[in-house]
Amino acid sequence: MSVSLDELGEFLRQPVPRTVPDNIRRRRLSGFLGRGLSLFGWCFALFGLLFLVIFFPWRLPSELRLDLGAAQTAEGTVIASEKTNMSEGGHDGEHGTPVHRMTFEYPHPRQGKVKGVCYRTGSGEQVGKNVPVEFIEASPSACRIKGCRLNPFSYFSSFVAIFPIIGFGLVYFSWRARRRAVGLLRDGAFALGDVTEVKETNVTVNNKRRYRVTVSLNVDGQELSAGYHAYGEEVDLARAHMANGEKVGVLYDPYRPRNMLLAETLLGGK
Repeated sequence: MSVSLDELGEFLRQPVPRTVPDNIRRRRLSGFLGRGLSLFGWCFALFGLLFLVIFFPWRLPSELRLDLGAAQTAEGTVIASEKTNMSEGGHDGEHGTPVHRMTFEYPHPRQGKVKGVCYRTGSGEQVGKNVPVEFIEASPSACRIKGCRLNPFSYFSSFVAIFPIIGFGLVYFSWRARRRAVGLLRDGAFALGDVTEVKETNVTVNNKRRYRVTVSLNVDGQELSAGYHAYGEEVDLARAHMANGEKVGVLYDPYRPRNMLLAETLLGGK
C-alpha cells in the first residue's frame, strides 16, 4: 500500500497522539532492520534452547552443595552401569571419551534405601561393587558416587544458557525498535529543520552501510541539534536536502531527540 503526499499531509496535521493508518505503518516498517534481527533472534534462541535441554546441568544446585563440602558419606552398591550416547573431549573428527551413567543405592540415615543416578566420563563401575556415596542428608536424592557428578556434563556446561539469552535479547531489542518506530509516528512532534551533516560510519547492518544524519531544529525558540541513523534511500534524501539548503520536515521525540525520522521517507511504496 503506497502513501500519497495528501495522505501524509493529512496524517501529520493530526493532533498527538495520531491515529496511524495501515499504509503509513507498513511503509515505515517495510524493510525495517528490526524484522531481520527478530527472525535471526528467534532462530538463535530456538537452537539455543535445544542445546540448553541437552547440555545444561539441571541439577546444578545439588551438585554445588556436594562440591562445597556439605555432603556425608555412606557405602552404597552399584546396581546398573551403562555407556550413554554422550561423550566429552572430542575434536578433529574424534568421538571423545564416553560418558557412563551409573545407578546405585545407599542407606540413608532416615529414609532407608535410596536410589540415585550419577555420571562419569570414562569407564563405569562394575555392577554389584560397593562404592562410597556422597549425599545431602536433608535432600536424599542429592547423591552421587564419590568422584562422579550428578549431571551428564560438568557444571561449566551451563554456559549454553547464553545462547537462548542472546537470541531472546535480539528479539526483545527488535520488538523495542519497531515499537519505537510506530510510537514516533503516533506521538512524534513535527518540525522543519536543516540537514547539517551526513556522515558515513564503519557499521554495516544487513549489508547496508549505516550513516549518521544530523539535523538542526528550532523548537520554541531554542536551537536543537540531533542525529539519527539512516540507510539507503534516507541517506540519499538527506544529502540532496543538505546540498540544496532545503528545509526538511521531521518527526522527532521531544524527550529523545535522537529518535527522529525524515517525514518524506514515508511517501511512496507499493
